[in-house]
Amino acid sequence: MYEVMARRYRPALFEQVVGQEHIAATLKNAIERDRVAHAYMFTGGHGCGKTTMARILAKALVCLHGPTPSPCCVCPICVDVAAGRDADVLEIDGASNNGIEQIRQLREQTAYVPTRARYKIYIIDEVHMLSDGAFNALLKTLEEPPKHVKFILATTDPHKVPDTILSRCQRFDFRLVPQKTLAEFFRKLAAEEKTEIADEALDAVAAFAEGSVRDGLVLLDQLLSFADGRVERADVEAVRGVASAENVAGIFDAVAARDVRRALAIVDEVASRGTNVGDFLRDCRVRPGKKPCGGACNRGSGGGAAAAGRACGGADAGAAACAVESAGRAGNGCGASCGFGRRDAGGGDSGEACADSCGSGCAGDRACACAFCADCAARTDACACIASAFRARTDACRVRAAARADGCARACAASAFCADSCACVAEGSCC
Repeated sequence: MYEVMARRYRPALFEQVVGQEHIAATLKNAIERDRVAHAYMFTGGHGCGKTTMARILAKALVCLHGPTPSPCCVCPICVDVAAGRDADVLEIDGASNNGIEQIRQLREQTAYVPTRARYKIYIIDEVHMLSDGAFNALLKTLEEPPKHVKFILATTDPHKVPDTILSRCQRFDFRLVPQKTLAEFFRKLAAEEKTEIADEALDAVAAFAEGSVRDGLVLLDQLLSFADGRVERADVEAVRGVASAENVAGIFDAVAARDVRRALAIVDEVASRGTNVGDFLRDCRVRPGKKPCGGACNRGSGGGAAAAGRACGGADAGAAACAVESAGRAGNGCGASCGFGRRDAGGGDSGEACADSCGSGCAGDRACACAFCADCAARTDACACIASAFRARTDACRVRAAARADGCARACAASAFCADSCACVAEGSCC
């Protein structure tokens, strides 16, 4: 009977676990130096190796040739542990065995010595699903278990585990596997399967896996069944049911050109193929985007008074409307992406720069060291930016912007106009 790739290529040794070298090295050293703890907590996203690492650690501790950082994987105990049928290595699903009665039974069993192995090891998966009563029943045993008992707890949600449990375990945080590492791993497996796969297809599979080895293997397994010969990126898109790279690039180009019809036509094309629109939006989000304001803002003449009519001619690639979202972070100016200089109309130091500011330009990582009021109208065709032209001290000026749907009742001392949809309040200067 066929065995899926996620099971067939499951690591059997510490060295084979992908992307978790720091954890594998620590556990191997602990075994070699006889510093194995009585309780471990493995945390991290799904499919990144928590249960696999727990089984390898269990084999390393109970192997007939151990404890050893390199279990033989051929002795009867190693074989039974790998198959999940060893009487001394018990895997418990915390989601379905989460009651206090199950934990009480487990606690009573810990008093008995192992049947044939060196230790009795309890692997509790999804431990965060245990009830409060179950955690309380486990607490004392977890703190001072018998010498022949080891606990390995695994969870995807460590914040749901009580601190009293976490503090009694050695915690290991499993990282999401980098896309490049996943692509190289999948390339080796494709060679093992004697299948040709294009580099673009490998990159797409690794991207869709989102750091999960198991998710990537499931998708790769599907592709090997779907493709006729060489696997191409188009096969990945067809199996995964996502928009093509051309659609993702096209929607960005349409937004940048303010071409509403073209953008809607692309969305309609994507939806008509049965692609989930939410997945399409996610693909657009992870694609490297353009700067919030792609063009130069036309600066009006004069300073000090409100310069009405300064239009932000660039495209807002992130949304249809500009929004001022400056969080008051330290900086020496803003508006570089809108073409503004780093000084106000009256000159000034770089630390007190940028009294002229575009709303979309301030929405990035830069912060305005100035006091201003801006109006960003929620329109798809243009972004109107109104700014005051006076300076303020860097340490006394913090720009706070809030986009309000119900309107704005604030007015700036230098400009009597505020928009209905955007209010910017600077400490000590505005309103």
